[in-house]
Amino acid sequence: MKKKDLLIIASLMVVVLLIYYPLFFSEYAYTDELVQLWLYKNGSNYHMFLPLGRNITDLLFSQLFGSIDTIHGITRLRLFSLLGWICCIPVWYYILKGIIIREGLPEWLCSFTMIYLVCCPAFSVSVQWAACMELFIANTAGLVSGFIFFNGFQSQSNAKSHKMFAVIFSLLFGLISLFTYQNGFGCFFIPFIIHLIAQEKLTRLYCIAIAMSIFIFASYYIIFKWSLTFYQILSSERAGLATDPWHKLIFFFTRPMASAFHFTFLMNERNIVGSLFYAIVFASWTIFIFFQRLAGAIKNRLFFFTGLFGMLMLIYLPSLLVKENYSSNRTLLALDVAVCLLFFETFFSLISSSRKNLLLMIAIAVVFFANAWYNFTIQFLRPVKSEYQVLKSFLDDGYHKGIDTIYFIRPPENLFQQTRHITASWDEFGVPSLFFEWVPEFFVRQVVYEKTGNRRQSESLVIKSWPQKELFQKEALLLSNNILLIDAGTLLSQK
Repeated sequence: MKKKDLLIIASLMVVVLLIYYPLFFSEYAYTDELVQLWLYKNGSNYHMFLPLGRNITDLLFSQLFGSIDTIHGITRLRLFSLLGWICCIPVWYYILKGIIIREGLPEWLCSFTMIYLVCCPAFSVSVQWAACMELFIANTAGLVSGFIFFNGFQSQSNAKSHKMFAVIFSLLFGLISLFTYQNGFGCFFIPFIIHLIAQEKLTRLYCIAIAMSIFIFASYYIIFKWSLTFYQILSSERAGLATDPWHKLIFFFTRPMASAFHFTFLMNERNIVGSLFYAIVFASWTIFIFFQRLAGAIKNRLFFFTGLFGMLMLIYLPSLLVKENYSSNRTLLALDVAVCLLFFETFFSLISSSRKNLLLMIAIAVVFFANAWYNFTIQFLRPVKSEYQVLKSFLDDGYHKGIDTIYFIRPPENLFQQTRHITASWDEFGVPSLFFEWVPEFFVRQVVYEKTGNRRQSESLVIKSWPQKELFQKEALLLSNNILLIDAGTLLSQK
């Protein structure tokens, strides 16, 4: 790499640290982190991810969560993800730049895409939430898998051994990606998206890549089914296959694609403004490409778009195959990067002046950076950190050895929207951790354990929770000295 490349990579690392440096000293616990902290213990035989086909993640979590015993210890796991991504930045830069130059596209596309990568919501989720700390492995392994295959079949060498090497190692990294987090394998297609942008037509390489991806998916599925038999467990209901392709097609174009075309901006999935923004930007880009960028007969242009959208759907295939329709930010990194490449390569190509192009790129990059900081600090960290501190202090002060029962009234899902006027995006931004029904039990047990140092005493607690105060009051339960009532919504509203 040249000195300029090293400077760009160093700048990207600085950007990451400037956005996410509070992770080094912030103490909080968010949703599944509490479940994993409490249950992933040596000898517990707990396996959250095996039924989901994420065997590598299950092994990783059993080791890392098993090595800590306190909520403060979760900070180390978030830093593991943050530093993991920092180590992966040179890999992403090297791969993207190499393919972009080989395909004859402008070098700036690599730097701009890398800025977008470290600022997108999917990246933020993977470092702010230890329950997603495996994503840097899954996404990078998927990209390496695609790059190895792309390189092997674009090489000047026609030797069969060279291509066989590419197939074997592409399969290896592809399986690592799929057994870590299935959606991470979507990054396999990023080199081929760049290829499509440059060629503006479907090529033989495109067809070979599709065939290879199907081979990797099929290999993963066979091994996954065998692993269920080996471990004598049933697959999760979330891994059940979808049976309505038309419904899934509608879901893809109204949910995941909409989020990808919001770029770094968080929109609630039911937000009308967000839907209109997506519709206008997506339609404008599609119409311009179809009528202005592509040449040849209409049927050839339709054929190209069919192939392009087919590849975008393959990027998101793991979420399209299962029954669950949940296009959370953590599933979208590969699709986000693909849409960024497609849209901004077109957008900047419309500007003839290189100086104006550079200034506009810098301005958009600054917006991405500022918005990423806002997403992480304002929409996630501050409310979640405050929630943890308020509820932990109340429990520390209110709990004593004579208490054997905890009544917990969970906060409403829109509490942060009402009190802090921020956007809620899926279960990742702007939502109280303790809103989710499975969280209060593990939060209470962990805090009591850290207060008393007695795990058995914490395990013996009877913990009941209600989603609303009205439902709790309807049961007309009597309170006594051995019962502690925690009204989380009221406590957080007073803060």
